[in-house]
Amino acid sequence: MRDRAAVIAPPPLLTLLCIAAGFIAAHFKHFPIFPAFASARIAVFIALFLLAAIVIFLGLWQLVAHKEHPSPYKPTSAIVSSGIYRVTRNPIYVGFLLVVLATAVAANSAWLLLSFVMLFVLLDFGVVRAEELYLSGKFGAEYDAYRSRVRRWI
Repeated sequence: MRDRAAVIAPPPLLTLLCIAAGFIAAHFKHFPIFPAFASARIAVFIALFLLAAIVIFLGLWQLVAHKEHPSPYKPTSAIVSSGIYRVTRNPIYVGFLLVVLATAVAANSAWLLLSFVMLFVLLDFGVVRAEELYLSGKFGAEYDAYRSRVRRWI
């Protein structure tokens, strides 16, 4: 048995594939979210993208501070429950979702909103649940207590 979660694919790759799928769909049929307001869209995009960058950075920073690797393909030696991990168990994945949402706003594409939903489903069922199963099996009651205190997403 491997000492890692049985995730379906690397989460950054899933994020890029979902964004690409949204842009491919938009290439064939434009499906806008907003009728106009380009300057407001750009402001919302910048705010969402900065929020995503901050959330991802804080998640990575806590992992590095605890000498944990962010890859789900590496073994985990400790449960990180400080910093942003007190708010969400998956800040990096929340950040990835925010990147897709920001991209949907910037591109004014409902297809990219759909790719946001697609990424959420892929992350939830193909990555997060596999990681939770792995961590619960490895850390038992300690992880289960953390899971009961902190939400999966936000």
